[in-house]
Parts: sequence; C-alpha cells; structure tokens
Amino acid sequence: MNSSSSKDEKEKISCTFEEWKESKPLELSNKDIIYINSVINKGQKNEIKINTYQRDRFKLKSESRVGVVSLPSGITLYIKPKVPTENFLQILSYVWEISDWKTYEEEVDLESGRFLPEIIAKMFLYEAKDIFNKGLVKSYVSKIDNLSTIRGRILFHEEFKGSNFSKVEKSCEYDDLTHDIIENRTILYCSYLLRALVRDQRTKSELNNIINNLRSHGVEIKKIEPEEVEKITMTRLNDYYKSILDLSRLILNYIWIEKLWSTGEPPRFSLLIDMEKLFEDLIEKLLSKSMKDYQIVSQRSINNIFSLLNWGSNFKKPQSIPDNQIKKDGEKIAFIDAKYKKIPKIKNRDLWQASSYSLANDIPTILVYPEYKNDLKGGYEIVGGKESNKIFAITINLNKEIYEELEFVKDELKRKIEEIFKLSGIEK
Repeated sequence: MNSSSSKDEKEKISCTFEEWKESKPLELSNKDIIYINSVINKGQKNEIKINTYQRDRFKLKSESRVGVVSLPSGITLYIKPKVPTENFLQILSYVWEISDWKTYEEEVDLESGRFLPEIIAKMFLYEAKDIFNKGLVKSYVSKIDNLSTIRGRILFHEEFKGSNFSKVEKSCEYDDLTHDIIENRTILYCSYLLRALVRDQRTKSELNNIINNLRSHGVEIKKIEPEEVEKITMTRLNDYYKSILDLSRLILNYIWIEKLWSTGEPPRFSLLIDMEKLFEDLIEKLLSKSMKDYQIVSQRSINNIFSLLNWGSNFKKPQSIPDNQIKKDGEKIAFIDAKYKKIPKIKNRDLWQASSYSLANDIPTILVYPEYKNDLKGGYEIVGGKESNKIFAITINLNKEIYEELEFVKDELKRKIEEIFKLSGIEK
C-alpha cells in the first residue's frame, strides 16, 4: 500500500464535526446509508442528515445529536456539541446528578470529538472504584438446582417427573446469598459497553479490571435494560450504589449495540445524546431548584383549544403537553416550553403551539431558548384574546463559563420569569 492510500485509510477511520455543521466529504457505503436512515434516524426524523456532495461522496449534518456513531464500513463519527465542551459536561453532570467531570479534565482532550465516551468512562471508573472500596453488595436470590445434599426445600413435583425418585441428587429450591444481582450486573454490563467505545488504553485496562473483578465474584454478564435499573429499590444496604446507578442509566439510555449485517461481524457501539431532551431536562431542573415558592409540573397533558365534532369517528382529540407548568397554590399560572435551536429565533410553529396553550388555559406561555451570542427578549399578545393570552420568549446563556457553577444561570432564569410575572399581573 502506498503512502497516499495509507493516508486515505487513516482519514476514513474517523470524522469529527459539530452539531448543526456539515462534516467533511465522506465515502459512505450503501450499508452506511441504510444504517443511518434505518437505525439512527429510525426511518423518520433526520437525526443525522445525509447530503450528497459528489456522486459517491457525502456530507453529514447532525441537528441536535452529539456523541459517537460507528458505521458498518468502519468509519467512526464524533459529533461535538455547539455549546463549549466544558459547559456541555457541566450540564450533563447537573441534569443527571453524577460525579463532577472536572476531576478528569486534565486526562481527556476536550477539543477532540472523542471526549464524550472517555469522560463518561472516567466518571464511571471513579464511582466503580468507590463501590469496590466499600465492598460489593450481596443479596439472597432464589435458585433451583439438583443437589447431592438437601438444601432449602425439595421440589417433589420435579422429583416425580423422573423415573427414579431414589436418585442421589435431589431437585431443591433454596435462597443463595450472592453477588450476582441486578446492581452488580448493571456495573458489569456498562463496563462492557464503555470498553468498546473508549480509545485510551489505560482506560480500557481499568475497565477490564472491573469486568474481571466482577466475573471473579460470580456476576454474570447479561444485557441490562434502562427499565431494570429504574426498578432497583435503594435501601441502607445499597445506597452507596446510587451515583453509579444514576450514571448507568445515562449509559444504558444513550449507548446501544447493533449487529445487522452478518453473524461474522463484531457488534457496533454508538453513543448519541439528544441535546433537545437534555436542554428540556436542564430547564426543568433549573425551575425546580429556583422557583421554590411555586410548584413545577412537567410533561402533563393540559386543556387544548380543540373539541371533536359529532360527525364521523376517525378522529381523536389531540393532546397538548407543555414541557412545564408553573402552579401557585394549585392553580396554573404559566407554561414553560424549552426550545433548543441553532439560533434563538421564534419560529411560526413554536408560536402557534404556544398560542394554543395560552388560549385554552388563559395563562401566558414562556418559550426558553439557549443563548449563544445575542440575548432574545420579547413577546406577542394574541389579537382578540384575553389579557392573559401572551407569548414571551427569553434565553439563558450557555456560552459563558457555566462549568464553574450553574447557580447564576438558575438565578438568571428565575429573574426573567418573575419579570414576566410582574408584566402579566401574575405577581405584584
């Protein structure tokens, strides 16, 4: 292989680009295109857009997803967030209530698109080491086995199935104190996922140590679903697992394995974080922590402006679900909708959606956008509507050095909302 073809192969291995910006031109195989459309985009929303550059070369664009995607041809995509990397990691830590990423700042190249799996792996290792220092939790698990010595109770219905009841081994059901429980299986499975994503050999080695340690304690590796972690009951015996289980939920929600093309291919691991959802979760958490005199209700259906005609039977009444409702003494006083956009600009569909909330409930709606360069502050009054039918738009700045703390962002959001309350006559 000549030097130029060797260089091309190296360039083909990975591609780093920023959300809302196009990648460099890439040679994508048919399998790559099918994978992006059917798996990443799920045949519906364009999480990653494919734009034709030349006949066999394409540019990719991610509109609100950041992370790592492994394509069938071997190309790895690294998609960086538009917000500064430090701010993104601070938001992630704040929303998910996980360990402080700054502990590992010197160990990870934050300018590289590869930072995300590496930093999550280091957070995970930090929490895992704390678990091992305190000791793995055990629990009693019901087991059924054929034993030469009776343990627990004999399963006579199983014994009578056989032709020789006097056989030496008896079918027994018993409780076994074991490390092979959901908490430790979760750590093992997440270690396996992260090991496949990270490039740093030292991090891989440390994850291998975690895997080997858990396997030596009899923990089986099995696929764990996020719902299984949600169902874990925290007690005084396992409460020190909370941080690593919170981080595991993030890993299980955003990392997936695909093996589509042939049984001979190794599985592909990808990690994508939905920035729209992360921004919504950030606004919800900031509201909950700043608006202490109010009740914050998230993702609940409200009244809408439509009612069904008594004609035909093929229609259902649409649901209206704003991101957040602000209540005072049990009464709704405002709606808050988070809008993660490239440029903080009120689009028509945002305005119509907000108008429907306000008209049906006679309270204002506040749209919150991320601020990158310019602040956005303004609003609309619905012509012919009531005094309370107003739409406001505000921004919170994600470009400042918020990685020091999010307290001033929280206070800024509260100040802007309370200013709107005074303007609307909600609060004197």
